[in-house]
Amino acid sequence: MRAMLNSKNQSRIFLISGIVCWVIFTYLSKVTALERSLIDEALTETGSPLFDSIFLSLFFLSIFQYYRIKTEQLKGFNFNDLIWQGFISGALMFVALLLTRQIHYTDQAGFFTNNVIYVDFINNVNIIFVIVFAAKTFYVFKRMILYQKSKNLSFFWRVFEILMYSSLLLNLFNVHVFEPVIIGIIGAYSVLALILSLNMKWVAYLNFKQKWRNILLIFLLLLISASFIQYIYSESAHFGDSSNKFYIVNDLAQKIFVILIFIFIIFYCLSSILVILFNFPTSSVFEQKLGEVFNFQKLSQSIQMTEEEDQIYEVLLETSMSTVLADAAWLEIVDNRGNYSAFLNHDIEKFDIFELKKLIKKNKYDLKSEQLHFTDIRKLKHSEMINSPQTRSLLIVPLYFQNKYLGQLGLIKNIPDGFEKEILDVISSFVSQASVSIENSRLMVEAIETERYKEEIKIAKNVQQSLLPSSLEYNNHFQIGAFSKAADEVGGDYYDTFNISKTKTAIVIADVSGHGTSAAFNMAQLKGVFQSLIQLDMPLDEVLIHANTALGRCLEKKTFITMTLYVIDGEEKKITTVRAGHCPTLYFDSIEKTVKYMDHKGLGVGILRNNDFASHIELKERHYNSKDLMLLYTDGIVEAKDQTGEEYGYDRLKTAFEATLPDDPSLIIKNIINNLYAFCGHQNLDDDYTILSIKFT
Repeated sequence: MRAMLNSKNQSRIFLISGIVCWVIFTYLSKVTALERSLIDEALTETGSPLFDSIFLSLFFLSIFQYYRIKTEQLKGFNFNDLIWQGFISGALMFVALLLTRQIHYTDQAGFFTNNVIYVDFINNVNIIFVIVFAAKTFYVFKRMILYQKSKNLSFFWRVFEILMYSSLLLNLFNVHVFEPVIIGIIGAYSVLALILSLNMKWVAYLNFKQKWRNILLIFLLLLISASFIQYIYSESAHFGDSSNKFYIVNDLAQKIFVILIFIFIIFYCLSSILVILFNFPTSSVFEQKLGEVFNFQKLSQSIQMTEEEDQIYEVLLETSMSTVLADAAWLEIVDNRGNYSAFLNHDIEKFDIFELKKLIKKNKYDLKSEQLHFTDIRKLKHSEMINSPQTRSLLIVPLYFQNKYLGQLGLIKNIPDGFEKEILDVISSFVSQASVSIENSRLMVEAIETERYKEEIKIAKNVQQSLLPSSLEYNNHFQIGAFSKAADEVGGDYYDTFNISKTKTAIVIADVSGHGTSAAFNMAQLKGVFQSLIQLDMPLDEVLIHANTALGRCLEKKTFITMTLYVIDGEEKKITTVRAGHCPTLYFDSIEKTVKYMDHKGLGVGILRNNDFASHIELKERHYNSKDLMLLYTDGIVEAKDQTGEEYGYDRLKTAFEATLPDDPSLIIKNIINNLYAFCGHQNLDDDYTILSIKFT
């Protein structure tokens, strides 16, 4: 709060300073104009008086600093609003400039335009319009360039600003833009402006409609900038001509600072338009991926809000169809005896569904054993029995819960090879979660009839175990082992792996706050969001920010998730990590023979559900050596207590880890768990406990 008040006071000081400098500058130029009109002499090439230039430069500096602070005070980061603000300010300044110029063209009698002092004053007013537009646009573009800034980018920008503000000193000297030194300065500035103009990470986050809108606004900004430049150089043509009614005292075309600013604005406008145009093909892909994330969120949220099976069926069918853009679909659910308990169909008749199933059985496919994907149903034998000629691609996914058949989901497209591999994986995740939810719904009804609390715990355990991977993905660059056990009061420990490429593997370990089925459902949401986002191969801090946005909308207010994300790059031998309030990782350096906790800042997902969350995330990288080891775990390990109530703690965990080095991951985990049980005196801990060990090869 104090910092905000200080910045507001600073902005007021710069605004007042700018007004004072402009008033003094206007007065001095008025005196100069009066002297010229009395002696009726044209201004020579000696330039404007020194004091005029000093106060004009101070005016430039004050206005730019004012808009720098005002732009930094903006909360959040909305690209569309920033561009709109830049356009509105530019349009207003341009209209104001046109109004002042219109007076000259309509004053046929010369009542105003023959008055040199008046003309000079109006030109000084127009300087305000030019500089306010330039300052506002400059710092709007700065905020967009420094989105997701790196160390190098910040350095380039500082050099860029120093060079720009240093050019104000040239206003005090009689310099010409075509002098070799000045051309060199402009050239260096232009190179930096071009480099900075290529930093447009914000473009990737625009959808198709927003890209068209922003192209139009930036193009209009470009036209406004060109109009201001045309005004500056048209006025420059009258510089020194006292016989002309448009006679001016200060020639902006010779102000290097103004030239540099407009070079940057023009470069960034042109670069933005080109980059947005080239990014149009990616709009559909990015929107599709985000759609998968939010469809998964919608499915999870709807399931969590209701215990009615019928509503779960509707949500599953609708979200599956919208995700794969299916032309038709059906969902059939059977009860414990194998009889139909529900049958839903969209845009396909039941008769046609049964004909399709008969065709598949005739081709000796088992509808219940595994997922079936037909790129073109017309290529099957006996396909002539199908009445609907538009049916081409077919995907049938059976619903299972712990080897118990629950039903099947069928999706149809009217084009051949309509389902891609990534879509198949997403639908499998949808069906997996829905299967768990359907069974949970049934068990909940039974729990109400008998012992609700005990049955709820049992359900949550089943959910938790079914969501954990049956096997971990890995590659030739590391070995991995895992151990997880649920306590009597079920929590939400989660871990998973995902091969991004042949050499890059993502690893996540997380702990959902709370207990019971709600924690297990939240764990299911986390799994869906992780698997959808990690496929985008975006920086891990962005994955965490998007996960916070998606999960924050459906988690209860008091619920949060701690987690740590890793990406192991075997080709570069590099580990990239972000931490969201999770337990620090133990790391063994095989070269230095040291064991240390890897700890860096990070806030749990769901604690802050606004744009401030990003400022609490720290992305870290480190290179690993062969035979280095990492130990990942949840707080159930370090918070386990013995009979006296003393916790196992971080020191004992570190000691147990050191004692097992340099064994393979499975032996390390086994020894640590045995040490933990020996300390507690029993194996029934009060919380979930999960441990992963990774050894680099």
